[in-house]
Amino acid sequence: MDLKSKWSNLGIKKKTFLFSSIVIVIAFSVLYLSMSIFLPRLYYNYKVDLLNKNISEFINKLENNTVDDINTVVDEFSFQNNLMINIMTADDEWVYSTFKTDMNKKIIRVLDNKVPSEKRLPNSFYEKRGGTPIENLTLENKFYFKQIDKECIILTHAPIKAINEAEIIVKLFFPFAFLTIVVVAVTISIFYSKRISDPLIKIKEAAEEMAALDFTKKLPLMGKDEIGELANSLNVMNRKLDKTFNELDMVNRKLKIEIEKEREIEKERREFIATISHELKSPITIISGQIEGMSYNIGKYKDRDKYLKESYAVVEKMRDLVNELLDISKRDKDDFKLNIEKINISKLLKEILRENYFFIERKNLKLQEEITEEIWIDGDRLLLKKVIGNVIKNAIAHSPSKENIFVELSNSKLVVKNTGVEIEEVDKGEIFKAFYRADKARNRKDGNTGLGLYIVKTILDKHENINYSIESNKNQVSFIINF
Repeated sequence: MDLKSKWSNLGIKKKTFLFSSIVIVIAFSVLYLSMSIFLPRLYYNYKVDLLNKNISEFINKLENNTVDDINTVVDEFSFQNNLMINIMTADDEWVYSTFKTDMNKKIIRVLDNKVPSEKRLPNSFYEKRGGTPIENLTLENKFYFKQIDKECIILTHAPIKAINEAEIIVKLFFPFAFLTIVVVAVTISIFYSKRISDPLIKIKEAAEEMAALDFTKKLPLMGKDEIGELANSLNVMNRKLDKTFNELDMVNRKLKIEIEKEREIEKERREFIATISHELKSPITIISGQIEGMSYNIGKYKDRDKYLKESYAVVEKMRDLVNELLDISKRDKDDFKLNIEKINISKLLKEILRENYFFIERKNLKLQEEITEEIWIDGDRLLLKKVIGNVIKNAIAHSPSKENIFVELSNSKLVVKNTGVEIEEVDKGEIFKAFYRADKARNRKDGNTGLGLYIVKTILDKHENINYSIESNKNQVSFIINF
């Protein structure tokens, strides 16, 4: 694995630590090396500039003859600036000279003495010779000495040994300085890398949880800088994604429910078609057999009048069944709409009971009515009449002779109760299915199509404001409708 790959695989904290440490070490090293290289030269230039300035001011005094005691003034100037000064004429005649002889800086003056010209210090005296740094800086300036009325030369010698010693000290101190730099760099880098990487690591962890569709983790406030804004943006995105996924989950659940409902409807439709086929097959077989027997004058079928009437009765039942199926088909359409109106349900109930008095009396049943007057509801009058009629007919059909039928209407609640029968618990969820008969024999001798309660269910389900239920206990069955 090459260096680039290794660097890419490092974590943000390690990268920040290493990068910061390297940058700080390099920066301090460059600074230290710059000081060791440029400090002596800068100090040297500073010393030369300062010395030139002071000498210029001193020469100005000499040229303007503003000095009463030349020796005293030169001594003070030499002492204050730590200089050795030689003043001579253009003819190499000594005017003034100073040098130190002991710790008290005793100054010996040599006046009116000649010095050989070769003894004069050259202007390049301060340059390096033979690779060894010089320890004195010598400057030469010409001026007109008014007091003696002559052109003179002033030679100033300044010690610069301290500069060389400082350079040596800087070099000797370098290892200790470098070690200090490393320690400081590591300390700063640890703090800096932690300060920078910790929020980024938290953001990364939060992003990973979001990628795993876990939106429970929220990032804390991280300030108002770019990282803080990133964390805040991530929190906002977290909330929006959480809301979106919750909405999608809700929609998905609804979709699953709808799909299951569609599957159930499709299943019921297939069962319904199969049941219809079965319900139609038997009467068709009966009619076919009777007509065939009558056609060939076979046995009992020679009595054509009798079996024509029976065949006609079977055809009427088939007609009723087909009409019921057509009505159901119309109501199952998506564009089917109820004709909602105000209905006097009390009056409608009495009308339906009058239509069924004959069947009640024929079966020798006892009818008891408790109907509150002037109860009004909202609904489709024709369909609700069919519902109530089917419920009452169902009670008549399933009640044994001499039993009771109770019809009670009060406070928008209708109860139709018949005695002498019970519904098994397992049959309660099935009786609203098409062609279902609790006797399991699917007996058709009662003349019913087997669609009565199925039609009741489909119509009442269309009326969203109507609830219904069926109860069975103590040898009686109650059908309850809350309008």
